[in-house]
Amino acid sequence: MSNARINKSAQSAGEELSRYLYMHSEIKTVNVIGFSMGGVIARAMMKHLLPHKEKFNLLLTLASPHLGIKELDSCLVRTGLLYMRRIAKIESIQDLNVERNTDNSRFLVDLASCDSINCFKSVVLVGSK
Repeated sequence: MSNARINKSAQSAGEELSRYLYMHSEIKTVNVIGFSMGGVIARAMMKHLLPHKEKFNLLLTLASPHLGIKELDSCLVRTGLLYMRRIAKIESIQDLNVERNTDNSRFLVDLASCDSINCFKSVVLVGSK
């Protein structure tokens, strides 16, 4: 995968969960739930958890932008994205931009081709709209 900012968050989360699972070997089943950006991070962190893949049962994401963010003809959406990018400086928004052809915009393409999601027995991706 590209050196995307979401991937850095996923790596940190994956390493922390991996340490926890090593310290608590009695845990036999893990369910992962992610909301919004957390759902994308949850998918991306799986490649950092492959030694524990037999424990993963359910991946549930709610309103996660798995297909990226496309700037729509909506003043509200444009304003929100502008705020997140320029004022709040939320860099991970760039990783979800599907309209600009950059290395970071390849993040979701690379994530979709990663087969670590197959570690789960069940996968539920609940969209919004």
